[in-house]
Amino acid sequence: MFRALLSFLSSKGDSRTRSELDAANSSDHVLLRARVERPRVVGLQSRTAVQTPILPTTNHRARLLSMELRHMRLCSEKRCDRLARVGIMTAGDLVAAEPLQLTKRLGLSTKAVATLRRYQHAIKLAASVPGLMPRDAMLLVAIHRRTVRALSLDTPALLHRDLERYAMSSRGQRQLRGRRLPSLRRVRKWVDACTASKLGIQ
Repeated sequence: MFRALLSFLSSKGDSRTRSELDAANSSDHVLLRARVERPRVVGLQSRTAVQTPILPTTNHRARLLSMELRHMRLCSEKRCDRLARVGIMTAGDLVAAEPLQLTKRLGLSTKAVATLRRYQHAIKLAASVPGLMPRDAMLLVAIHRRTVRALSLDTPALLHRDLERYAMSSRGQRQLRGRRLPSLRRVRKWVDACTASKLGIQ
């Protein structure tokens, strides 16, 4: 009878141990399943989409040529009014005009031809470089950077140094009219855009 009692207790202890092991194994399976489900692909995709760079607009040239001269601050309000009287309202109108004939229509001397040509060079250069505006292009024309090729062969540091030197001159101060010189960061964007254009990078 004593032996039968011992065998009964030992068999009950074995069954309790097996049930505890089964519970432990099942809990391990749950933990492993939770670890597998933790990574989220949706968050990674949304984060990648936010970091996508924004490319320059392709209609920069058309938008710039359709702008009114008085909004571009390329010349004074008085000169914009005189140009408007002869039908020169937008930047595209000024680029298409012949400078010598335009000075005759405006009643100006032939010295104004050089000024009108500088305006045309600035507008054409600005229309070819995304992010460049004509009044900043006027500064580049003044330091003999009139084409995309000339800017692509330059370095941002050298170009900015020449702009700083020109800004210290009396002519440069008259042209700036108290506004700040373009930063080195902006100059670097111009040079990079010109370099990409020469390499055929869209």
